[in-house]
Amino acid sequence: MINLPLIDDIYLRHVFDTLAMMDVHLDSDPLVYGPKRLNAKVALCREHLSKCQQIYLQLADDFH
Repeated sequence: MINLPLIDDIYLRHVFDTLAMMDVHLDSDPLVYGPKRLNAKVALCREHLSKCQQIYLQLADDFH
């Protein structure tokens, strides 16, 4: 017997809440704060992108 993952409203709400929290506030003039701050924001965007890819792969596997 195949054990299928449980995909319910709670699971989907968790996915949407996780995606909704992925927010990066950009500075109007990033050059004022220097490259370190801009680099940190780019790194945060990369973390969010990696998490989105993980969520996508998990959902694709769940719905397969």
